[in-house]
Amino acid sequence: MNRRLAAIALAAALLFVAAPARADFNSLTRAMQTQLGAKPVWIPFFGVARMFIRMLEPSGVHDIQLAVWENKGRLGPVDAQALLKAHAGQGFSPLVRTTSKRGNGEQAFIYARPQKDNRIELLILALEPDEAVAVRVVVDPEKVTADLDHGEFINVARK
Repeated sequence: MNRRLAAIALAAALLFVAAPARADFNSLTRAMQTQLGAKPVWIPFFGVARMFIRMLEPSGVHDIQLAVWENKGRLGPVDAQALLKAHAGQGFSPLVRTTSKRGNGEQAFIYARPQKDNRIELLILALEPDEAVAVRVVVDPEKVTADLDHGEFINVARK
């Protein structure tokens, strides 16, 4: 009986650690699902990866959530700015907004809000005609910039 109770407690703890911590992100993903007319793609083992990120905090990243929508045809139209204003949550401010000049519908938005312990929460939404990605990440900007200064991130810039 004690082993069974311990196993249940361990499973509950793991689910708590890997479960989404912010209702804001869940609200955004539900609204995206409604507007796009598609459910997010399930990413195998992402909950486990998120648990390890929360435990190890690599390069100043304290938490991450990800939702990806794919469709071989066109996804439904999205008013991303209105969606973010309505569902991002209190305290978020627009940081970056880009729209492709090619007219292909590509857009990217980054919203930010301060957190305790000098952390920053970023909400990133990238839209393409047949793919959409929403990311929520909590970072320690001092650790991230220190790693950038030491060249610890891979340079993927195209020449």
